[in-house]
Amino acid sequence: PDALSSWGWRMPFLLGAFLSLYGLYIRRGLQETPAFFKVQDHQGRTLIAILKSLFNYPREALTVFVIQMNTVQYYLWLIFLPTYANLIGGLDRSTGFVANMIATLVYCVAVPLFASISDRIGRKPLLIASAACFLMFSYPLLSILPGEVSFSGFLFVAISGVIFLALNNAVIGTVFAELFPTEVRTSGI
Repeated sequence: PDALSSWGWRMPFLLGAFLSLYGLYIRRGLQETPAFFKVQDHQGRTLIAILKSLFNYPREALTVFVIQMNTVQYYLWLIFLPTYANLIGGLDRSTGFVANMIATLVYCVAVPLFASISDRIGRKPLLIASAACFLMFSYPLLSILPGEVSFSGFLFVAISGVIFLALNNAVIGTVFAELFPTEVRTSGI
């Protein structure tokens, strides 16, 4: 605890700064698509153009908003769940965080796997499956946590939730990009 409060809290920020520079380095080397260059030559970049794109594509903008509300599920399941299990089920914090790390690793593997599957079967089935799983299984899964919850019980709940999240998060970037034509894609999203 002393090391964390004196200098350890800075480590994620330093890592984030390094990764940001690395991301910028990678992004600078990527080529834009021909469609982007074609549109870039014909469209001005103004606030009016952004607002106009939102008025021309309100259904698509609403779709982005609704799908993006999944962020709440992400934070509840991946960030708050260990604390919730500790408060309601007496799960030791370190045990909860270890299980949560394992669930996060499962999430990191599941997202690209589901993204690959969505290339074959489409985006919509995964979005529907994610929503249906959360609607049907959230309550039963969270009902496991009250009382004396074990490591394996918590791990089951955590992994189940991250699978549901991965179904959604594997496709949202592509869904958002596919909703709008190239000339308004960024402002629409």
